[in-house]
Amino acid sequence: MRRIEHLEPVRVTTSPTGRTILDFGQNLVGRLRIRVRGEAGRTVTLRHAEVLQDGDLCTRPLRHATATDRYVLRGDPAGEEWEPRFTFHGFRYAEVEGWPGTLDPADVTAVVLHSDLRRTGWFSCSDESVNRLHENVVWGMRGNFVDVPTDCPQRDERLGWTGDVQVFAPTAAFLYDVRDFLRSWLRDLAADQGDDERRVPPVFSPPSR
Repeated sequence: MRRIEHLEPVRVTTSPTGRTILDFGQNLVGRLRIRVRGEAGRTVTLRHAEVLQDGDLCTRPLRHATATDRYVLRGDPAGEEWEPRFTFHGFRYAEVEGWPGTLDPADVTAVVLHSDLRRTGWFSCSDESVNRLHENVVWGMRGNFVDVPTDCPQRDERLGWTGDVQVFAPTAAFLYDVRDFLRSWLRDLAADQGDDERRVPPVFSPPSR
């Protein structure tokens, strides 16, 4: 797993309910890095979602996932920088609550995460709509090749559904060198079959680390 790219907010808006919403202009998988200065004990809350509804963060598609990170300031007068280490989110929009003073968009960065794969295939044509579709496929793969091939990175179901990668594997192999990634995953999948080696589990559950 690697930090692959950093995105700055493309706009900051105030929602109809008075909440601060950051738009990163692109669905991505990763987390936020913040640089903040304020009094000790203040809590900054970051919530994530892929879409808005009536100008506010739409969390209904997340089902039971909270997609929420909280940071309690220690009160360093020089400021402090924080990025969560043990989570990732699928999002384009982030809601910021509890920020001390006026939020400077430059103080919040989206850190794109995925397995560090070497790009091997590209596509372009004269139709910009098709090119955009291709880029969506690339971003979709990047967002779902996160240690194991998942079906979605945003809701309460970040699981390695075996049917999804079975269908997508030829495309993945064109876009990136996935040889070692898929070899490792297939070994884990074989171990997950247990005693009934004829049955491929519909969902691969990676071992606890």
